[in-house]
Parts: sequence; C-alpha cells; structure tokens
Amino acid sequence: MIFRLTLLMFLLLGLAGCATIPSAGPSASRIEAGAELPSGEFAYMLVDLDRDVSGFLKNFVPKSFAERFSTKHVHNHRQTIGVGDILNITVFEAGQGGLFSSETQRSQNFPAVTVSQTGQISLPYAGQITVDGDTPARVERKIVARLEEKAIQPQALVAISQNRSNAVVVGGDVRNPGRYPLG
Repeated sequence: MIFRLTLLMFLLLGLAGCATIPSAGPSASRIEAGAELPSGEFAYMLVDLDRDVSGFLKNFVPKSFAERFSTKHVHNHRQTIGVGDILNITVFEAGQGGLFSSETQRSQNFPAVTVSQTGQISLPYAGQITVDGDTPARVERKIVARLEEKAIQPQALVAISQNRSNAVVVGGDVRNPGRYPLG
C-alpha cells in the first residue's frame, strides 16, 4: 500500500513538473499573437507543410554567403594589387653573369616595393611598370617581358606582402580602432 501511494505521489509530482518546465518552443497561440506588428503588417506567416511545399523545399538551393553579398569586382579584389600595397619581388635568371645573378646566387630579392599613387612600381632595368588593378601573376609577366632582352631567361615572383588598398579604417568610440584588411 505504501509503495502504491509513493508511486502515485511521484507520478503526480512528475505531471505537475511538466506544467512548470519550459517547453522546447512557443505555443501556436503565442506564434499567432506575435505575427502581427503594430503597423498591421505581419512579421511572418504560418505555412501548412504539405507535399507541394515539401517538394519546393527539397529542390531549393540557397545562394552561398559569397554569392549573395559579393560582386565580381569585390570577389576578385583580394587578388588584385592597388595603390599603397607593398610587394615582395624576386627576379631569377637562368645563368651566371646576368643582371641579377652572381657566382653564388641566381636571383635578386628587391626590398619591399610600394605601389605609388599613380599605380606604378619601379624596378632596376625594367623601369616604371603600371600594376594597379593587376594580379601578381600579370605583374610577373610584365616584369619578365621588360627584362627579356636584358637578362638571361628571366623569371619573376611577385607576392603581396601588405594589402593596404583593400582595408578599412575603424574609428570613433570603439575598443580597437585602426586599419583592418578586408581580405
């Protein structure tokens, strides 16, 4: 008899607990009450899930974040060189005795090269080269073309050391103001 009373008491306490424990989501009445905004418009609508809606959702492919928020220009901007960027440039030659080679070394690492306000860089024997809007690979080809008649089978390697043209400045009443790269 005591066992039955104890079991009945635990069952009643368990059922009482279900009323006080929060549920996993809002009730239908709370959803419907919150759907209408003070302006009379609806913030969202309830849709019955049937075979047609299920078929539509099954075939729906949402755009990725990059597809939704980027344009062709912005998407490729990370790879392009701009005014103020700092480049690391190395020129290689196939043989000794060239413009950039010696007995011990067949390459020349140039000090950090900054893209000028006019969008150009200057390299010895290659002169002024316009690089603004170009990719590192295109700049490599431009350097090689300029040195082809002067150096021994030249090859160039260009890397963006500091991408200053693709940055944003955060200022005002913020915790960490400063210049931040976008890419």
